[in-house]
Amino acid sequence: MDIRGTNGHELRELAADMRTTDNVTDGVSRVTKHAARNIKTNAAKIVRAMALAPVPHYPRSINYDHPRLPTGAMAAIGPAKDRRPGALGNFIEYGYAPHNTKPHPHMLPATEKEEPVFRKQLQDVADRHLGGTL
Repeated sequence: MDIRGTNGHELRELAADMRTTDNVTDGVSRVTKHAARNIKTNAAKIVRAMALAPVPHYPRSINYDHPRLPTGAMAAIGPAKDRRPGALGNFIEYGYAPHNTKPHPHMLPATEKEEPVFRKQLQDVADRHLGGTL
């Protein structure tokens, strides 16, 4: 951008646009982190309610990671492979046919429960900072 020949009004508009972008990015990041925490908590509750005797510590292996990105937000949610017995997460969620182990879905139901709340909160961010366009 060439600022020669610009007036103060244009610079103020640019600064306002940059603040809006920062506010939207921060808002989306907060909403994403909140949703990730809720999914983690709900998945652990679902597993505890199943009372899976062979893996009593499994709910504690469910975690989330929410890295700060300059271009948006993301979260990775699920059993941490390095936490005992997190490496069994896929077998617990989807079952394991060779050992005739039936599936115990918990991540997908927790995600489906949180999705409408997440969408609503994202829309609130859009309404607040962009006039409803997200």
